[in-house]
Amino acid sequence: MQAFDLGRLAMADPAAARALTGRDQPVELTAHRTATLDDVIALRVDTLTAYKDAAFARAYSARLDDLRAKGLPEPALMAVARGLFKLMAVKDEWEVARLYSKPSFRKSLTDTFDGDMDLTFYFGAWPYGGTDPQTGKPVKGAVKGKTALRFFGLLNRLRSLRGTFLDPFRNSAEAKLARRLIADYQADIDFALAHWADTKTATLTELLDLPEHIRGYGHVRERHAEQVAHRRAALRSQIQTEPAEAA
Repeated sequence: MQAFDLGRLAMADPAAARALTGRDQPVELTAHRTATLDDVIALRVDTLTAYKDAAFARAYSARLDDLRAKGLPEPALMAVARGLFKLMAVKDEWEVARLYSKPSFRKSLTDTFDGDMDLTFYFGAWPYGGTDPQTGKPVKGAVKGKTALRFFGLLNRLRSLRGTFLDPFRNSAEAKLARRLIADYQADIDFALAHWADTKTATLTELLDLPEHIRGYGHVRERHAEQVAHRRAALRSQIQTEPAEAA
């Protein structure tokens, strides 16, 4: 309760809050305030540009601009801003390579550890990973750090191949699931526009917020996607049968 009280005081009287905490520097509150819709979209446009390229990011922002122009209310727009981004920016092999190729990754290691580091990565993709023939569960193979980082660097430079016929990962179960989820979600956006009514706002917004419940990787992600699919079917059925106007 004291923490909540101090937070309220920091908003109302920052000088008094600083005096109570003994801080010499003012409390910076800007970074902790709730992000606006424009903030959310701008941050994700920057991330998608780095994730693939500017054209990929423009497809995201153009979809949001179109929905805003068609009058979708802000809670629904916020759900799409988060959900569409989450399904577009899947943490696939290309993204893992990009993240490990960033100078900030090496810097974080040198800032944290002293001496020579012997890194080991575990790959689930072929030729290092696969499926255990006895258990049927996914297994990962160890790869030495220098070899893995060279591979990540090469993959990062070629990430524009993601999703093309030259993408070696395009036929993996994860890639197929990602394509299905984004196609289903785009269909849900169109469905929401076609069935929008003030009396259905809560149900439609929940439909557009479903990607937030898809978490994890591999078989974990598949399980969450299956659970979401059941909820998606129920929501779409409910939306179609709900009256458009209150009785």
